[in-house]
Amino acid sequence: MRLQLLLEAISASRRSDGLNTKGLFPEKVDEEDIDQLLGYALAVAETVEYEMPELISREHIRARVNRVRVLTEDAHFELRVSRDKNARTGHKSADSSFFGYKHHLAMTEEGVITAVIVTSGEAADGIQLTSLVEKSHIAGAEFDYIVGDSSRENLVSVASQGCKLVAPLNPRVFSVSTNRAEGFTYNKDANRYVCPAGHMAVRKSRTGKKNVGASQQETHFFDIVLCKCCPLREGCYKDGAKSKTYSVSLKSREHSDQLEYEQTDEFKAYRRKRYAIESKNSQLKNTYGLARNKTSDLKGMTLQSVMAIIAVNLKRIISLQKEKTD
Repeated sequence: MRLQLLLEAISASRRSDGLNTKGLFPEKVDEEDIDQLLGYALAVAETVEYEMPELISREHIRARVNRVRVLTEDAHFELRVSRDKNARTGHKSADSSFFGYKHHLAMTEEGVITAVIVTSGEAADGIQLTSLVEKSHIAGAEFDYIVGDSSRENLVSVASQGCKLVAPLNPRVFSVSTNRAEGFTYNKDANRYVCPAGHMAVRKSRTGKKNVGASQQETHFFDIVLCKCCPLREGCYKDGAKSKTYSVSLKSREHSDQLEYEQTDEFKAYRRKRYAIESKNSQLKNTYGLARNKTSDLKGMTLQSVMAIIAVNLKRIISLQKEKTD
């Protein structure tokens, strides 16, 4: 659309001023081929910018040329990223998404990263905790409490190691329901369930008596347009069905011990330290370049992450050593 507006503006100026542009512009290409079309758009913008000073001096044409250039360059990058066979769409919230990867970190209270797991963007956070703890133990880290995400599996795993899990319970994560299917995961940021194919529920509703957790169910609704053509639809989506849902029971008092622990001053004090991991994530992304994958697969992203973490850890260890000597 932006390219078409630019071409129309050039054509109008050429007619009104009698400009001769024959032979200057590149030949038109097949508009069905996105690579050829992007190359053509950029070539048109460069031709006007460098070969037609009488046109580029006009504000409305200069603005369109700049816009076409920016959009074309962005499209080239997005096209390269979209060809990454391992990258997937993840969600920061129900309305905010990204395409790429996630970094799941384990870190000591002093700010030294002890483990990392890199996954595609749609992967759930909570299920990574056990592996992160195991990797941290191998690295020599010792701890008696863990600030992380809550789930039944995490509670059992952490308790078996004599530790306490500092994470508020969410009934949507740990409740049991007879109709649960394998592979559905809960995205705590978006507050939605994600199917095995990586598609997030588009909406949810709650049924049952209000404020009585044991009698309530939360139903998540998925986009059946995606379900109809999903490669994993067999056994998940029934042909002809008008909807695809996934329901969970809400049992607010199922984990009474953990709920009681949440009320203690110790829990609240540890919970306030959660911000540190987010700050470290921000440092890795914005200062050390992990906001953008410099390769095109999960292996490359993992290697890039490890190198960045080594640099961050070395810097932090040096700072800790200086603090001890001062």
